[in-house]
Amino acid sequence: MSEESKQGFIFVLNTWLYGMQKAEVFKTKPLLSRVILRNAQDFFVRIVEKLGIWKFKRGVTPIEAINEHIEVLERLGFASRSNFVIEQPTENNIVIKVINCPYRIACEEIMKEGHELACPRAVVFGSSVKDFSGKYISYRVEPLKDVRGVKQCTINMNVI
Repeated sequence: MSEESKQGFIFVLNTWLYGMQKAEVFKTKPLLSRVILRNAQDFFVRIVEKLGIWKFKRGVTPIEAINEHIEVLERLGFASRSNFVIEQPTENNIVIKVINCPYRIACEEIMKEGHELACPRAVVFGSSVKDFSGKYISYRVEPLKDVRGVKQCTINMNVI
């Protein structure tokens, strides 16, 4: 995918995400946005496997599930492993710094406006953990920070 095409795709993703999270229904029912993102993840896995791009492993640890998802994103050209810094995971806690996330524009606006955020990365990682390790996570997102000119957020996930 050319850089120009990738930037156009990222713009469309941000527009869709901002509109979805800003919609009145999500202000009163933020769980619904998580359900939509979860369904999108299910579709993603089905299509990736159906097209023979990747065969996800089942019965893995939560960190293995997340690493595998990152690997698929990299293979598809949607992200680079360097966009994710996993900080010393434990059995029950995984902290990921997400650098230059493609969703950052929409998320930044939603958080600035004081709305609850259903972080697409956290929801998708949580779906991967559930689908491939059988465990559930709760998550908390620390708002975007500018670290030496690079926008990053931190997703703190607890296995429950």
